Amino acid sequence: MTGQNPSTTTWPRSQSETAINVSSLPGTMGTTVVTIAYNDETGEDHVVHTAADRTVCPGASLAGYSYSTDLGTTWTHGKVHAPEGWAALWGDPSIGHDPRNPSLVYMVNLAIPNEKMRACVSGGMGYGQLGGLCVARSVDGGRTFRSAASDCLKVTEIDSRGDFLDGSSVAVDSLGNVYVATHDVSVSPTELTLPIRAWRGGASAGDPWTRLVDPFPGHVMGNHPRLAAGGLSLNRMYLMAEDSGGRFQIGFYEPTRIDMTRQTFMVRANDVALPDHLSFTRGAMRIGGPEYGLATILPTALRADGVRVVYTNNDTRRGHLTVRVATMDLELTTTTDQPGWSSTALGVNGDQFHPSIACSPADFQVGVLPSCAISYYSRQGDPGGATVRVMGGLLGFAGVTPTFAPTDLTGLREVCPTKPVPGGSIGNDGYWGDYDVMAFAFYTTEKHPRFVRAYTDSSAGCEYQYPFDSHHQHVSARMFE
Repeated sequence: MTGQNPSTTTWPRSQSETAINVSSLPGTMGTTVVTIAYNDETGEDHVVHTAADRTVCPGASLAGYSYSTDLGTTWTHGKVHAPEGWAALWGDPSIGHDPRNPSLVYMVNLAIPNEKMRACVSGGMGYGQLGGLCVARSVDGGRTFRSAASDCLKVTEIDSRGDFLDGSSVAVDSLGNVYVATHDVSVSPTELTLPIRAWRGGASAGDPWTRLVDPFPGHVMGNHPRLAAGGLSLNRMYLMAEDSGGRFQIGFYEPTRIDMTRQTFMVRANDVALPDHLSFTRGAMRIGGPEYGLATILPTALRADGVRVVYTNNDTRRGHLTVRVATMDLELTTTTDQPGWSSTALGVNGDQFHPSIACSPADFQVGVLPSCAISYYSRQGDPGGATVRVMGGLLGFAGVTPTFAPTDLTGLREVCPTKPVPGGSIGNDGYWGDYDVMAFAFYTTEKHPRFVRAYTDSSAGCEYQYPFDSHHQHVSARMFE
């Protein structure tokens, strides 16, 4: 999709960490637009890498995306820049559309306020620079975006210039309310909880944003949040995030309240946390970021659950990471582990991680019931090496028994191990970023749901790495059903 050959604009620089939106546009626009957002250094002369460091200057933007109107045959590259009052956009994207009007698409990126970047800075971007996030709006299904200062959000509980926000999630409820959530990793002597921050805004540019009451009070939160709307018949917005103890806090907002209506928690299948909720090394590979995904589905007579969670499980008995699925009812009163929908049912060796989940809507006019699919990275076939394959499959049934038979979407792909440029000195673990995701795409003429998974891709060749970048590192996508 990006960096496919030297003639493409995305070839010289890197892309990673994906988010996907698929908008099926009605009427005269009548087409399906697939938009994949990602961290993007294409054409970025405000970011300069050397063997030992990185320099970032005001005006930088990592807010890149590509869209396709022919189901992935061709792609068009785009970029969003920071609005007035903001020095830079810094990636960690999320993207979603209004279910009532799929022409309205919202893309979120972390942002750096002017007051935190008056001049160029070197090294990692963290507390000293990051201070908010910006929501870019599209009115044409995700082909073009506009970023306005009125859609940039920050909190100032720790720093009057804006707290250090990390990761983002965006979703739209059945009334058109736009929800945005992020992880505040700022720390002060008076606030040590690393809370999740959330806002609710309107469908139109210029509509005010309402700061919601922080979810999960009293918990030290450990990673990026994930949002999922309750569907067209349920005006709720579900939010989930992992706390520092490895448990998943989950709850939902309703449009008439600024606090959560209900919240609870669920644990991993064996209640064993990952080695580290931020970043850890497994053999020749570094794994980090939100190792979980959240989706909602219309309950049916076959399955009464409406909330589905996929997560990476630290399976100490098998000695490797596995991907598991759990389900909850829409009121979040009961959690059920689903081993038949988990990678443990396949009996494979090697870590499985970076899971994502998406569910299709029901289409009763053509007799289609909703269904879900998951995808993830797998090291089966090379458990200790620096190669992975992207797996994906439908969460199906044999009668009423859950079944899962994933397919290999990519074959083995190398995750760039460190090959530093001369004079460089960095670690020796391959890394593809904190997350990649999937989405429902469309129903085929045979009424089969088709899904699309995006992933960071080094198949153009792992030539070298800088301390904060690698060449080549691009983005690809695969559809499956």
